[in-house]
Amino acid sequence: KPCKFVLSAPSREFFPAKQLNAETALPEYVFLGRSNVGKSSLLDVLFLSKMAVRISKHPGCTKMANFFQQHTMMLVDLPGYGYGAPRNISSLYKEIFFKRSCIKSAFILIKSKEGFMPSDEEQMENLEKWEVPYTIVFTQADRTNVGTLQCNAEEARKKILSPSHRFCFQEIFVTSATTKDGVDDLRCYLAARCNLLKRRL
Repeated sequence: KPCKFVLSAPSREFFPAKQLNAETALPEYVFLGRSNVGKSSLLDVLFLSKMAVRISKHPGCTKMANFFQQHTMMLVDLPGYGYGAPRNISSLYKEIFFKRSCIKSAFILIKSKEGFMPSDEEQMENLEKWEVPYTIVFTQADRTNVGTLQCNAEEARKKILSPSHRFCFQEIFVTSATTKDGVDDLRCYLAARCNLLKRRL
């Protein structure tokens, strides 16, 4: 079933009302990454919602937090950080993640060709500080030669195994929105997290 667009929010006071109430809030899964990392394209194929997510070739197209509902969970597409990011990006990220119990997991998207950048590590540090579980997802694997991909993926695996990354899932996902490689694995992982959450409730 395709995602249903709920609303776009520039700041906390515009978040969906039920997401601001602990008793009514749906579990939230948040996607973030550098500008032009291929986030919208991946979300499009991941959730089979061609009409739900607007895709742009221009970095920084997403300016607000976009909320989508699928079944009993809320998906949040955040503006990209780095080049072309909105001026309020830091405050918006904090409003999304800080002390909101409905946040169940974040997904940091990394360009396969470039690997980790300082801005990615900064977001990892923030999520660690806010105690938010998160997973690393490589995007655009089809645009990267095998050697570069393997090198960047191995560097990423070493990084997430560091004791300082307590809230990071100990595996990375390598995906391509074009070839669909890795998409099913990521979808199954997200479904498993949702099912585990339901069993705990």
